[in-house]
Amino acid sequence: MAVAAVIAVTGAGTVHAEPYPHHEGIEYGPESRCREAISGGSLVGANLAGCDLTGAYLTSADLSGADLSGADLTSADLVGANLTGADLTGADLRGTWLSGGNLTGANLTGADLRGTRLSGADLTDAQLNKTNLSGADLFGVDLTFADLTGMDLSGAYLRSAWLTYANLTGADLSGADLAGAYLRSAKLNKTNLSGADLFGANLTWASLNGSDLASANLDGVTGWDTVQGKDTIRGLDTAFNVPD
Repeated sequence: MAVAAVIAVTGAGTVHAEPYPHHEGIEYGPESRCREAISGGSLVGANLAGCDLTGAYLTSADLSGADLSGADLTSADLVGANLTGADLTGADLRGTWLSGGNLTGANLTGADLRGTRLSGADLTDAQLNKTNLSGADLFGVDLTFADLTGMDLSGAYLRSAWLTYANLTGADLSGADLAGAYLRSAKLNKTNLSGADLFGANLTWASLNGSDLASANLDGVTGWDTVQGKDTIRGLDTAFNVPD
């Protein structure tokens, strides 16, 4: 890895440049641990807990098994990064670019992913408890079997996303774009889908007990005849293009 200037902040808050091998764009906090973890070269299993990685350029970086709990990754570039099994508990990922990233088995419990770009990312078996994904770009994301119970996905872009067998019980999907999404056998019980766009979505054997579909667009939905709990759906009288 090439040696370049690292922006470092001392305990007194003084900013200066030092020659350390690093990933360009990373601003180190006062902790020497963060600096040492990056300058060590490999980031596999690195301890970056609580580090300030705002705006970091980490495209295609291998961060598998890394500890990024509580780290600040706002607006960082992690396109195509490998975050398999990484710990991102409570991390701040607002506006981060994670398109095409591998987050298989990653722990995102309590992470803030508002407005994050996750198109084409693999989130299979990822832990997403209390994760905020409102306004996130989740185009084509694989969330098969994902537990998204009670999650805030309001206004999220979930076009063509794979949500087969996903548990979305009590989730907020109001105003979400679910056009062409695969929701086969998904649990959407007591889910807020008001104003959501479900154009062409696959709802085969999906469960919608007590869900809210007020003003939702159901044009071209497939599998409607197999949907469970239709008689308990709220707001269906104001939904658009409800299948026969």
